[in-house]
Amino acid sequence: MTNLDSTRGVKTIIIVNVISTFVTLIFWVLVLIKIYILQNTDIVIDNVLKASTLGFLAADFFWAIPLLVISIAGLRKLNTLGWLAALMVNILWFYSLTSLWVRDIYLGTISPGDYVFLPFGIFAIWSTYYLWIKKEKFDIS
Repeated sequence: MTNLDSTRGVKTIIIVNVISTFVTLIFWVLVLIKIYILQNTDIVIDNVLKASTLGFLAADFFWAIPLLVISIAGLRKLNTLGWLAALMVNILWFYSLTSLWVRDIYLGTISPGDYVFLPFGIFAIWSTYYLWIKKEKFDIS
């Protein structure tokens, strides 16, 4: 299948993945500016939190963003790789948001990223279910 006419859900996933790609890129550029350019502190806890943030940034740039782009292109063509990449992105949303929320609740604060990315994590629950029940559209057996 190469036509999206009968798959409104796939179109929705593509739109949300496009939006999340841009939101992720903008978010991390702003974080880089704030943490690594504007603030220059050498407090030990700040360095630990900076390192943690840098780890999430690297993971998003090396894994999440490329997988989002692959999912967008692949879902448009209803191919297996797009389906798989979209599911992998959803797993990353689950993992990242769980890690962020546990860390921030433990620290007694909620970071902006928790709120910015929560809608994408919630959407990923539906998206995972939808992609699984519609797997025949992607020649998955």
